Amino acid sequence: MPEEVAKKEQLLQLFANMTGNTKIVEPMKKIHGTLRDSDAVEREIALIMRELLDQGFFKTKLKPIQLAKLVCAYYAGKNDTEIASCPCPCQDETLP
Repeated sequence: MPEEVAKKEQLLQLFANMTGNTKIVEPMKKIHGTLRDSDAVEREIALIMRELLDQGFFKTKLKPIQLAKLVCAYYAGKNDTEIASCPCPCQDETLP
């Protein structure tokens, strides 16, 4: 459980560092639990990743949905080797 908390904090800190938005936690608390399944969560993360890509924070050949799958795999506790050798529970395809 402490590892999950650390991963959440790392992801939130990464998001805050890249976007400059430090108030992401408050609005999410208001709508916590409204996404109905893991696919909905993945789509929401993909939208955020598209925004980050559009703003030019980083460049990658991965599509937003593939980036979302990486985030899901990391959050699910997968290590680098497991993520690279997908398929894993939150991925439909092997990442390049």
